[in-house]
Amino acid sequence: MRLIDADALLKHFETIQEQENAIGLDFVAITDEIKEQLTAYDPDKVVEQLEDYGNEETHYYKNTPYEKCIEECIGKAIEVVKGGGVDG
Repeated sequence: MRLIDADALLKHFETIQEQENAIGLDFVAITDEIKEQLTAYDPDKVVEQLEDYGNEETHYYKNTPYEKCIEECIGKAIEVVKGGGVDG
């Protein structure tokens, strides 16, 4: 899954409509435009960064009281990112 900037997409559609003096876009044109949008937020990349950070910190604090805390905190952060902040 990738997330796009909905406001940017709407502005893009408005620009197309103004430029082409179009009343509307067909479904194929709309889906093509959505596919061309830049990714605004990639949860998989965030998870990857958190895992890398967790590995670095866990290595640094190996065999200390902080090691378990870091593992748990990074693990919880990854769960939150994967969940997307959506309930249910």
